[in-house]
Amino acid sequence: MQNQPGDYAAQIPPELQQSVERHQRHLAALVGSLRAAGVGEEMIEASVHQLLDSYRNELTDAMRAMVKDQSCG
Repeated sequence: MQNQPGDYAAQIPPELQQSVERHQRHLAALVGSLRAAGVGEEMIEASVHQLLDSYRNELTDAMRAMVKDQSCG
């Protein structure tokens, strides 16, 4: 059985939920704006990769902090 997009919300730790939602909004806005401006799909893909790289770093830092807090508690 394949997960549906909404299924992941229940699996996201509450500490990360706000970050996930913010990045989803930014990603959707970026793609919409670039398409509206007539930017080609290749450039849109590059922009999405850049945004996801930034998000990966933020998410990794947040997860490390959560693990550290749990191990200290």
